[in-house]
Amino acid sequence: MELVQIIKRNGNLVAFNPEKIYEAIKKAYASVHPIDELADQQIVSITRKVVADVMQLEIRKVPISVIQTFVEQRILDLGLPKVAEAYIEYRIQRDIDRFGYGDEYVVKLHLDKIR
Repeated sequence: MELVQIIKRNGNLVAFNPEKIYEAIKKAYASVHPIDELADQQIVSITRKVVADVMQLEIRKVPISVIQTFVEQRILDLGLPKVAEAYIEYRIQRDIDRFGYGDEYVVKLHLDKIR
């Protein structure tokens, strides 16, 4: 794998680490479903697809927001809207906390499929 770096929100560069993607997805998944063998297979599959998405960009410095969008899309592609909700809620709550409003606001998200 060619060396890819992630541009964090604060502008710092860190090495691309697929394990972090796996752990973030697993945490979101575990918040709504038990983690069993099938769940782990789904999490690994999503992680691999996100890694492939990043590699297809053919750029060496990728903003974290791009990776997070890939994760959201791949979770939804697998038909897991509750997991996507949990992942997005956590991500947005972290942004709110980062800006100092965590003690004033809490994020609750609900996705409805329209088709």
